[in-house]
Amino acid sequence: MNILQRVVDSRWETNLTFPCPNCEDSTWYALSEAGETASSLMYQRRPADKRNNNRDRDPRAEWGQCGYMIATAINNESFEPVARILDLPPTSAYCQTVESLSIALDYEAQGFHNEAILNLASALDSWVDFCTLNGWDAEALIDETCAAFEAKHAPKVTA
Repeated sequence: MNILQRVVDSRWETNLTFPCPNCEDSTWYALSEAGETASSLMYQRRPADKRNNNRDRDPRAEWGQCGYMIATAINNESFEPVARILDLPPTSAYCQTVESLSIALDYEAQGFHNEAILNLASALDSWVDFCTLNGWDAEALIDETCAAFEAKHAPKVTA
C-alpha cells in the first residue's frame, strides 16, 4: 500500500462531511498532532500528573493522525507520490519530523512552495522512520487512522 494514495482515497471518502484543509493548514495540523504525540508519551511516562490527564493517551494513534495530515498536505500539492528526499537516521526521527514540518511552514510563509513540499516529503519519511523505530507498521497505522477518520466523518449511507 502507498501511504499517500491511501490518504487520497480516505479524503475522497470523507470529503462531503470532512473537507480537506489546504496544504498550509494541513501542515499546522500535522505539527499539532506531533505535539499531541509528545504529550501522550509524556503522560505515559508520568501517569501521576494531574494536568489534563482525564482521557486515554495513545501516542500511536496521535502519530497516525500526524502522518495522515502530512500526507494530506503533500496530496494537496500533488496526487503523485513524492520520492524519498533524505535518508534520515531513525534515532532522531521524531525531531526530524517536527523540524521538517516547521521548516515547511517557514518556507511556505516566505513563498517558497516547492521547498515547503520537499520538507513535507522529508517529514513523512521521518514519520515512517519513527513508526519503524517504535515497531509500528506505518502502512497499517495509516490504514487504521484513515478508517477511524472515515468512521467518524464519512457520510452515512442508509438503505
